[in-house]
Amino acid sequence: MIQIVVLLYVGEGGIAALRAHEADMAPIIYRHGGQIISASHPSAPQPGDPDEIHILQFPDMQAFDDFRNDPDSLSKMEQRRLAIRDARLYITDQFVTYID
Repeated sequence: MIQIVVLLYVGEGGIAALRAHEADMAPIIYRHGGQIISASHPSAPQPGDPDEIHILQFPDMQAFDDFRNDPDSLSKMEQRRLAIRDARLYITDQFVTYID
């Protein structure tokens, strides 16, 4: 299993475009075994903070790559460009347990 923390910065289409794009992408994520663990936004944003923060989970890196290369994902690149100015991804398969 991998988890991906995604810091999203809204593009010229604004927050409505971002939310519409993410709603279109959700079924494609699920098609590849992915899950949206959470999607949130800062409650008191500071300059430079992301507009939304997502935590995604996929069975493995191959499933994530398959999602990214899915023809339906690729067909939404123009929509993505309007919705997302920048996205920073942090991918891990290294998990820490603090409570037994």
